[in-house]
Amino acid sequence: MSKRDHAFSVSDLVGSRDFASPKREVVPLGLGDGATPGRLRRTCLAPSIDPLDEAAFWRTQHRFQRFATGLFGYEDFAPAYRCGVDQFLREPFLSFTKAETCLEQLWPRLRGSSRLPWKQARFAARASWERAQRRAYAIASER
Repeated sequence: MSKRDHAFSVSDLVGSRDFASPKREVVPLGLGDGATPGRLRRTCLAPSIDPLDEAAFWRTQHRFQRFATGLFGYEDFAPAYRCGVDQFLREPFLSFTKAETCLEQLWPRLRGSSRLPWKQARFAARASWERAQRRAYAIASER
């Protein structure tokens, strides 16, 4: 395995190759050039989780979910699936339970034309979160 195959190098940890220089600012891993901690985690843990692929998966699998009802179709659940995946990609090390409070507060803005109240949307958000998490950890363990 070459040095390029690693997610980061020692110089990434200190922000520059010349880390002994007092004139250099020490920048945590990945936080230079406008990166954010969430972006860093997303690139390290889940680089191949594609939200478009996830949307396609849920479009075909929605009708098989326990929470899918005749009252609401996929289009009502789509924003919930999307917010579950997006939130996982932003904060992959949080549990869904910890992220749920934030998602619930954001739901009125994220829901678009969905008719679902959060109490029903949360099941789709959790399902998509858990799928993204399983896939990300499976991909990471293969590396």
